[in-house]
Amino acid sequence: MATQSAANKGKGLFHSGLHRLWKVLVVGVMMACTVACQSPEKEQSIFCDLPDEGWHSKAPLRFEPNYKDSAATYDIAVAVRHTWQYRYTQLPLLVDLITSNGQVSHYAVTLRLADEHGNWCGSGFGPLYQLSTTVATGVSPQQASKIVVWPRMEGVDYIECVNNVGIVVRPHIAG
Repeated sequence: MATQSAANKGKGLFHSGLHRLWKVLVVGVMMACTVACQSPEKEQSIFCDLPDEGWHSKAPLRFEPNYKDSAATYDIAVAVRHTWQYRYTQLPLLVDLITSNGQVSHYAVTLRLADEHGNWCGSGFGPLYQLSTTVATGVSPQQASKIVVWPRMEGVDYIECVNNVGIVVRPHIAG
């Protein structure tokens, strides 16, 4: 029967320790890759198409965001898509954030669609432009379980050349 020398016994313990360390490193790297490869929660956009005749001044648009994480906070923005035929430089809106128990917070927002020289703001090319602005930051899903957007342009029954109005919900990044 062969017996190991003291020198060989030490090598066995050394190799066994390295093997365990190697396993721990491999498992650690795999866990790090799994966490790093998970995509962070992305923004959510919900848009309503408006009728060809225009957005009636008494026709609110209702949105119910689908929040991925009920414990997280979010930034809420309102977005507008309009054509180059829009006749005004601004679009005043009223945005209501409605809590899960029915309380309403009102936010008056004015989107500046064109500058003083008539150049369109926002992004887009051709006949369609889009502009958004943040309404509220650090909002919990319970604070904005429903969002309602109202036009508040005085003296106008139908707001023409606005194709879509929507909301954009982004995970809040503290900083």
